[in-house]
Amino acid sequence: MLAVGRKIKILYDDLGFREPHGGVSKYFTELVKNLPDDCVGRFSAKFSRNAYLQAYPFSLPPGRQNAEDFIQNYLHGHSFRGVSHLYSLLAHILPNIFPSLELANRRAHAAAVKKSDFDILHITDPHPHSNWWRGAVGKKKIVATVHDLIPELFHSDRRVSRMRRRILEDADHIIAVSNNTKNDLVRLYGAKPEKISVVYHGYTGLQGEKVAYKDLAVKPLTDRYLLFVGKRGGYKNFRFFIETVAPLLAQDKSLSVFCTGTPFSDEEKASINRLGIAEQVSQGFVDDSELPSLYANAVVFVYPSRYEGFGIPILDAFASGCPVVCSKASCFPEVAGDACLYFPLGDAQGLRSCILDLLSDAAQRERLKACALERVKLFSWQRCARETAEIYRKVCAVDNGRR
Repeated sequence: MLAVGRKIKILYDDLGFREPHGGVSKYFTELVKNLPDDCVGRFSAKFSRNAYLQAYPFSLPPGRQNAEDFIQNYLHGHSFRGVSHLYSLLAHILPNIFPSLELANRRAHAAAVKKSDFDILHITDPHPHSNWWRGAVGKKKIVATVHDLIPELFHSDRRVSRMRRRILEDADHIIAVSNNTKNDLVRLYGAKPEKISVVYHGYTGLQGEKVAYKDLAVKPLTDRYLLFVGKRGGYKNFRFFIETVAPLLAQDKSLSVFCTGTPFSDEEKASINRLGIAEQVSQGFVDDSELPSLYANAVVFVYPSRYEGFGIPILDAFASGCPVVCSKASCFPEVAGDACLYFPLGDAQGLRSCILDLLSDAAQRERLKACALERVKLFSWQRCARETAEIYRKVCAVDNGRR
């Protein structure tokens, strides 16, 4: 137990910050910035490619160009199977030219754990190749956030399953970002419900100076467009989405689809051409300053994903006044409530009906916009931090003799 009046020190690893952007890293940086005065959070990472850790107040340096930067620049954003092994190989054989940020941060984390100047180790994003938390075994407490169970549900990755079971055993408490994730942990792993607390993400909107629609570097092909945001592979359900809306585009040439994210793959291009809608579908990379305008001017934001841990893009659309259509699956009803239209997962006619309703019914659009603006107020980083701090306090107050 902690002495009365002493602040709780929380050490976060770097696992959730390996990508330049993302909901996981946004979640943890906002959490730390909003922790109450009796909790002090710090990250073990010394360098970072992550935009949120590079920003104030963390201000971590990006480090020298590493193998991943070099390859991504050479490939112009494209990727291929096994590219991560190529990163590791270059970092191993040419360490002076391509230093490994991952290795540097792993060493920094090991040093921070060895120093032992913390009360709780918070695992940000359990990874199948990592067992770093075992270095904190002893009298230290462990809290872990589980964002989703996508690897188990969609990839059948046994390494992840083994890691997840160990985390569930070792951690003093688990945070799930939705009841859907908590229920999956209980259903798939037999986890004890009382060991898991649900703490929702917060929401502050897309920060920074916003770019007006007329000034966007890349614009949709028409003023009436359906918006698809983010990754498109696998469970994101892009193929289902584009095949479903193709008849709508064929009937209405003033309607188009705009996709953010990486360039279309050859397979995606072939599918779009086969559907005969190539002149009405476009893609472009968009940063956070441009997203609000894209949401605000879209006729509908469609989120056909089969599964998410939370679904921040839903809140982005809500805050921008964009009508939303979601699959009725996963955590979406939990997050969106009655502020969007739902279609049964995999029901093409249901999705088309929702879109047509919003295109033809102005009153329905206005009703959803009003509901959405109220709904988004329920999610704040202050509340997220407050509820997480309460978990930290309870964990530190219990001396359960587990180790």
